[in-house]
Amino acid sequence: MGCEIKKDFDLSRLTTFRIGGKCESLYIPDTVEDFVRILQELESPLVIAGGSNLLVSSLGVNQPVISTSKLRGLVINEDKITAECGVFGGMLAKVALENCLSGFEFLIAFPGTVGGNLYMNASAHGQFMSDYFVSALVFDNQLKKVIKIEKAEMDFAYKKSILQTGRYILLSAEFMLQKAAKEKIQERMNHNLTSRKQSQPSMSYPNAGCVFKNPENN
Repeated sequence: MGCEIKKDFDLSRLTTFRIGGKCESLYIPDTVEDFVRILQELESPLVIAGGSNLLVSSLGVNQPVISTSKLRGLVINEDKITAECGVFGGMLAKVALENCLSGFEFLIAFPGTVGGNLYMNASAHGQFMSDYFVSALVFDNQLKKVIKIEKAEMDFAYKKSILQTGRYILLSAEFMLQKAAKEKIQERMNHNLTSRKQSQPSMSYPNAGCVFKNPENN
């Protein structure tokens, strides 16, 4: 398999809370294809993306762990962006800005990756991941193969998606954004950054940003 394997690995190094015990084996695939091969061969692995919103027991875990940290491929085609599961939200926001694409301004300074952000349908400032989602390639844990899922099948809701059922593991996703003036996109990103700094702790300290749900009808 095309991947790095680390033994007796301290999982606190992979979580934004900086807590957690060890795992016997950590797999870090080089490509999505390698990721799929590992998923087909390992029994019930734990997949870790950005490690935010994740609490790992100080006793460690008894299952193999896969990190998607190397899966950061991005392809831009006019108003569409295809991103691999390990791309961080902040990077996605910056790439969209450079290509004058609006929709991902809310992701600036997000600690999560595309995989984690779609898993929980991340949102802020009136924007949701689901607003711009088109389709995804996922690994089906039941069929043990890669399939494509369209937006209508994702069961998106507030902080919810079909990925939470455990059957599917995100490999990559396609989004369609809107063309806009770069200055307007930057202005909105600056506003979001200011708001985040005023209401949430700095990510230079162990934390996971915002982890709470808003009350209904708010």
